[in-house]
Amino acid sequence: MCNHAVAMEITRELELDASPDEVWELLSDPDELAAWVGDEVRGARLDPALEGVRRLGWTWAPDGIESEVQVVVEEVGDRSVVRIVERSVTGAARACSIGDAWDERLFGLEVRCLTRQHALVGLAL
Repeated sequence: MCNHAVAMEITRELELDASPDEVWELLSDPDELAAWVGDEVRGARLDPALEGVRRLGWTWAPDGIESEVQVVVEEVGDRSVVRIVERSVTGAARACSIGDAWDERLFGLEVRCLTRQHALVGLAL
């Protein structure tokens, strides 16, 4: 149980069998992003990606707890690593709940990536 006012930081990583370009499409398209992160991201302030860097950030408060999220996509061989860091903006007592849903969200990203690849293969046939 967490009941102290300490700034929290949650980091999650996911390795995907997809190119960084394919993964970036699922991040940079607002509808695709909302499909795996959740509709709460639609009202978030998105930070622009830097030229040549596959990084996206936003500030949001999906459960009333304001936090900052940074998502970075890196190329590792012929695969991609997605790293998500979420930090509480304030040391609220309820800040322990930030990051609670990232395992499910990242599973959603993985599923979207896989189904997208299979759909593209089906189109090529």
